[in-house]
Amino acid sequence: MFSLSRNARKLFAEITQRIRKSPARLTAALFHRDSNHEDPVSYAENDYVLVSWTSNLSKLVRQGQPEEAISLFKRMLLLMSNQGPNYVTILSLIKAVDALNWDAPIMMVHGMVVRMGFISEPSVLTALIGSYSVYDMETCWSLFHQIPDKDVVLWSAMIAACVKNKDYLEALELFRRMQIFGLKVNHISIISILPACANLGALRSGREIHGFIIRRMFYRVVSVQNSLVDMYAKCRSLETGIRVFDGMLKKDLVSWRIAVRGYIENERCIEAINVFSKMRLLSFFAPDEFVVQDMIMAMLQSGGSKIGSAFHCYILKSGFLDFVSIATALLQMYAKFDMVGSAKSVFDHMGSKDGIAWNAMISAYTQKASNELGDSIHAFIEKVGYLRNVYFSSALIDFYCRSGRVKQGRALFDEVPIKDLICWSLMINGYVLNGYGVEALETFSNMLDCGIKPNEITFLSVLSACSHCGLEYEGWNWFHSMKEKYNVSPKLGHYACMVDLLSRQGNIEQALDFVKKMPMEPDKRIWGALLAGCRLTPGKIEIVEFVVEQLATLDPQNCTHYYMILSDLYADEGRGEDVERLRRLVDENA
Repeated sequence: MFSLSRNARKLFAEITQRIRKSPARLTAALFHRDSNHEDPVSYAENDYVLVSWTSNLSKLVRQGQPEEAISLFKRMLLLMSNQGPNYVTILSLIKAVDALNWDAPIMMVHGMVVRMGFISEPSVLTALIGSYSVYDMETCWSLFHQIPDKDVVLWSAMIAACVKNKDYLEALELFRRMQIFGLKVNHISIISILPACANLGALRSGREIHGFIIRRMFYRVVSVQNSLVDMYAKCRSLETGIRVFDGMLKKDLVSWRIAVRGYIENERCIEAINVFSKMRLLSFFAPDEFVVQDMIMAMLQSGGSKIGSAFHCYILKSGFLDFVSIATALLQMYAKFDMVGSAKSVFDHMGSKDGIAWNAMISAYTQKASNELGDSIHAFIEKVGYLRNVYFSSALIDFYCRSGRVKQGRALFDEVPIKDLICWSLMINGYVLNGYGVEALETFSNMLDCGIKPNEITFLSVLSACSHCGLEYEGWNWFHSMKEKYNVSPKLGHYACMVDLLSRQGNIEQALDFVKKMPMEPDKRIWGALLAGCRLTPGKIEIVEFVVEQLATLDPQNCTHYYMILSDLYADEGRGEDVERLRRLVDENA
């Protein structure tokens, strides 16, 4: 044990030297010792009992003082000559390093864990997987495969790591495998896997897990119920999610937040406002910053400027206007309502303004602006020296492209010295909006050459460009590369682009087969794209009937419109009896 402790102290001394060569901020944060600074925790100098050291270290981590915790750990190694740290001490150290959100220290702690023989300890390995999941999944998998006898906590940690990195299908496969190996899934495992179903839109898998939850008696765990509500809302089965929400005996703040957001995500803003009102009247929880931001989004969806202004009064009275994020969201709301004066009032009263706030204010001016006013704003920004700021340049590029002045947008884009992902994406989308598909793909290629990694929004523009240009090969290439090369899981919007691409090319049966094999439940965008293709390409009327049936179920408010499309196709084929049958059906639903 003495040799082990000595090796640990030697290794940590090496770590200290390595970090001293790192950026000054980190060096100062982790290892700076001021002779006039008292120890963060008072304890007797001769009290080197391991339990005491570990307790003090853990206390500092809980109090949000990771730098002091690491300094205390270093002191522990220096002063303890007859006893080294145990795995509980190491767990506290890993938590402290995680709080610093920097990768070099965790690799050094990893080395210490190996050196001290804790690498086979499941709890330590689980903590390391959680740390590496932020930036290095390859190491996560390596650690996961090191232990032959994995417990449920380790499996759950690996599932959570996959979800965090948007490897949703891999997460579902892990969840399946852990049950094959006979492990008893706990509620942590459930909470880890449900977001994979939610983000994939995999309603069928989500329902199966719901049944599993009921059988295993996890149903009354609040966090599990919250995850179920969120999953159903994201999978476009909101009514089921709300039934789960209404059946909860205990609701926390997260429960109410998920219910509000679920209605908003499903474009049912009035219900979202009603849930917010119930939350204030019936619950013990006051709305927080995130719920208020969601409610501003609901006001935007409602399209009612009066109700938005009334909610502004609530924000003022409740003190939420001090949050920059809320003030910016409110500013954006007024901009969408074309209430530039109100937007300017919010902007002027903001204590601190970040780039997003400035961008929102520029957008507010340019949305209703004439080309002349847009040029004036451009000239002003250039005069005061803000043109090199990517936030302002991006806002102007978006303005030019949305007003059809793509050449001016491109000229400004070329002047931006350092372009971020948003700037590139806006230029790509600007080309798509104006029908320049080839130029959009060329710009995307240039973005990749510059080392910028695309996100799901960028891919939406790229796939849309491929669809409108009829570039089927390129579309499939980029669609498959999303996950395989860039670790971006396709969402419903991406699948809709591919359905649109196939349908435009007249490949209706292939498009339908693609829809049926999707890992998530198709929504009305998917079926709508397929129906549009059916109208362009005469084909099997059975496919049209099936598509119209799906749309009428998903979008009953517009079922008459879908039936009329089918009726027209019947008429083209001379099927008068079917035309009359549909017309009677339309009359019954009127």
